[in-house]
Amino acid sequence: MSDTQKLLIWLPLRPGSAWRGEGIAQTVEQIVSNLSPLIRVEILTTPECAVAFDEKLKSRCKIHTLRLAGKSRKVVSLTANESLTPSLIDLLAAKLGVKKFMRLSDILTLPLYIIELKWLCFQINHNRKFSNFDYFWFPAPNIYGIKGLRVRKVISFWDPFVFEYRDFGDVANVLYPMFFETYRSADKIVTQSGTNKDYLVNVMNLNSTKVHVINNGSPDYSPYKRSQNELSNENILRLWAKGHYQGQDKSSAIASFVKDKINHSILWRLLQKRQGSACKIVLISTQDRPYKGIALLMEIFNLYLQRYTEDIQIIFTTELQPEHRKKYPALVNRLHEITRVSQAQHALLHSISDLAIHPSFVEGGLGAYPQFEAESLDRPSLVNRGRHIDEMIRAGMLNDSEVEIISADFTNKDFACQKINILLTVPQAVEENIECIRRCRVSWTDSGALYSKLFSS
Repeated sequence: MSDTQKLLIWLPLRPGSAWRGEGIAQTVEQIVSNLSPLIRVEILTTPECAVAFDEKLKSRCKIHTLRLAGKSRKVVSLTANESLTPSLIDLLAAKLGVKKFMRLSDILTLPLYIIELKWLCFQINHNRKFSNFDYFWFPAPNIYGIKGLRVRKVISFWDPFVFEYRDFGDVANVLYPMFFETYRSADKIVTQSGTNKDYLVNVMNLNSTKVHVINNGSPDYSPYKRSQNELSNENILRLWAKGHYQGQDKSSAIASFVKDKINHSILWRLLQKRQGSACKIVLISTQDRPYKGIALLMEIFNLYLQRYTEDIQIIFTTELQPEHRKKYPALVNRLHEITRVSQAQHALLHSISDLAIHPSFVEGGLGAYPQFEAESLDRPSLVNRGRHIDEMIRAGMLNDSEVEIISADFTNKDFACQKINILLTVPQAVEENIECIRRCRVSWTDSGALYSKLFSS
């Protein structure tokens, strides 16, 4: 690659979509940060997502935002010392037990979003906007307009889960024909595992020469590593707090502040239990989706309390479905749902935890991100055995004995309980677990180099 290449990343996510807290956010940010400096990157997104982008991403790229009927592009930033009183309409909604009144602007946002994207696609196809880019990269294949754009396309395929589980219902019926046509229009398809490529070729019947497998790099939270002395309750609470809160308007900035302080409150409740006790903290960093194994993990935790004497407290980074709490009342006061956190806050949750557990039946790449997040902070992890672990075996990263060190079949609940107990109580097992995962790391530098080659050929 000798000449500068221009890349446009298409990320105008549907209004209301959260950027932070999803694996795709961390992945895109890391890939862009590790691309060749000869690739000039620009991003098209919504004001809502632009506010949540990582600072490194903002400094690396020129960012374009949809106007969405003239909403201000100026980011509103405020501190906890400013006036944070909710509006009268929000107070009334809370009083009536209503989540949120639909303002006229809220009602109009989605149709305006679609109209604006349609108009933008028309302009692109007639060389009136974004006409001088070598490639358009579409990390999110379900965004409107991809198929009809007459540009050179690289489209990401992360996993086929929505088509594998009946729990997704009519969503799968809508998405499959959309995905099928979208991927057929691609110049290149990029995915992070051989298993995904097999699905694209043998189920979607796509040309195998179009499909490029590039393994994601492994998350690294080591810059956030802290000594044990720094992890006192008081210091954790201080480190958690943000200096300021941002939004695309004042109402959004206040909402950001409130969400963070609710997380802060739940963290404080957890730390009260940790103070002066020998409790063990377990972190589950994932969303509550059909393939994520949350219901099975709740059964395992309930069984654990019957089998072992350790006092465990559990952090989830998702809002659990109410039926989980109804079914296992003994777990209710042990659950701490701390959601949509920043990267620094996420690292802090790993730092105060004794074990990370990832119960997902399937993941799209090599292993699971929480394994490497925990390992980079010298914490052990346990993952459910699935094809994401088998992918690590095929890549030559693990042998059979090493698989036993880092994973378990969670459907064998007795064995899973035993593995959890070992990793919470046996220091040698913890060291073996961390070292085994450490040997499986993939460099984001290597991954970024492969993406750079993909975007320049």
